[in-house]
Amino acid sequence: MHSFFLINPMNLRETRIIVIDDKKEDVKNLLKLLDKKGVPYNYYFQDANMGNLPESPLINVRLIFLDFVLGTDSQPVKSKIATLMNVLKRILHPDNGPYIILAWTVLESAALDDLITPFKSELFKNPDIPKPVAIVNLDKINIMKNLNHIHKNLKKAFNGNNIFEILLDWECNGRTALADVIKALTDLSAQHITRTTTSLDDYSTLLRKAAERNMCRFASSVSGEKNLKSGNSILIDAQLPLGNIFQDHLETHIRKLTPKYKLLSRKIYRSRNAPEYSAPEKAQMNTYFLLVSDPDPSIKPGNIYKANSVLRKVHRSGKITLWKKDFYAKSIIEKSKTDSAVNGRIKELNKKIIPILIEVTPECDYAQKNWRGAKFIFGILWPPLLARDSRDKYLLKADKIFPPLFIKYRGEVYLLTFHANYQIMLPLSAVKSIRPILRARKELLVDVQHWSAAHASRPGKTEF
Repeated sequence: MHSFFLINPMNLRETRIIVIDDKKEDVKNLLKLLDKKGVPYNYYFQDANMGNLPESPLINVRLIFLDFVLGTDSQPVKSKIATLMNVLKRILHPDNGPYIILAWTVLESAALDDLITPFKSELFKNPDIPKPVAIVNLDKINIMKNLNHIHKNLKKAFNGNNIFEILLDWECNGRTALADVIKALTDLSAQHITRTTTSLDDYSTLLRKAAERNMCRFASSVSGEKNLKSGNSILIDAQLPLGNIFQDHLETHIRKLTPKYKLLSRKIYRSRNAPEYSAPEKAQMNTYFLLVSDPDPSIKPGNIYKANSVLRKVHRSGKITLWKKDFYAKSIIEKSKTDSAVNGRIKELNKKIIPILIEVTPECDYAQKNWRGAKFIFGILWPPLLARDSRDKYLLKADKIFPPLFIKYRGEVYLLTFHANYQIMLPLSAVKSIRPILRARKELLVDVQHWSAAHASRPGKTEF
């Protein structure tokens, strides 16, 4: 059960477990169990005055114990379902994420089954209520006699066969890893205090000052000691190194504490030859994992700008010093000289291609603030619908360009690529007032930097 009971006690709006029942007496054993185990929960009931339902919908709920007869004992099925829909709408935010409903009532099992089917139908049609990943039927009378039935029913419903089981477990491991980081940092700050303090008030003051000292040191590791003069960004920079520590703790929990879902792993392995991702699916995944779609306007490595926006600041004419034809395969260029259809297609492409610049200055230059300009590589956003010929071959050049990636920009799918022959240095003033359209995350940025450096450092040859 730890996958569902490891939750954050610090923020009630992030409570993971919800108990909904119009009769608290019916669930007192469950609430007592949660109390004994130190598991935070929210208990809600529904009556003519809306009970104690939250003022605004909650987010990140993961497990809901839901009584299917909320004061509607003698009412028709339609009224029972309408009440359930209203309660869930009041409790669950549309962006809640994956959750499980444990459905129960004092009715006979057959009567509960009669409610489950129309409930699922109405829930599926309702756009305002997030859909659960599973609904597990429970017999409230027997469950309250023996709460082990809850674990038994959950195990029966999942038992290593549902991918959301591992995702919820990963979330719990992440929260535990975050707690580990905070505990470790507090211990580091407190390790020498007890030797010099004589009261709890002194201890609290010294602990706070020690933590402030450490946070200041974390910040200087990011931006450099000499750049902390104003202090405006200390608490922002100080949090950045914590991400790496968190990753280490998370990996430890994943490898050592996560149960081995052998059945699910084998099932996924057997189905690994699933249909290939479509271009829109690839674009969506690549954009989520490799790019920031709405980056802040600060100058950072990885920023991707529209080339004409930058070059207007450098060249008064705004002329783009990039030949789009350098991205085309040579065979297509040759064919366009004799084939009017291909030539027309290239002209259409040239109108839709978006020239871009990616900033690849090393991170350390920004931390030390000792650089005079920024290094950029030219690239393009290429419309994929025009990217293949009749033989399903890419029109893009095979060499000197970064392997094209499907991405999404302003709701449209593009191929993102860069050209090794177009690398320039520009003054910071060229991009200071320009907002980037995208930002490459660290993994993609490092890949582009490595590809660029490898091309620039190739030995070549000397001939006589």
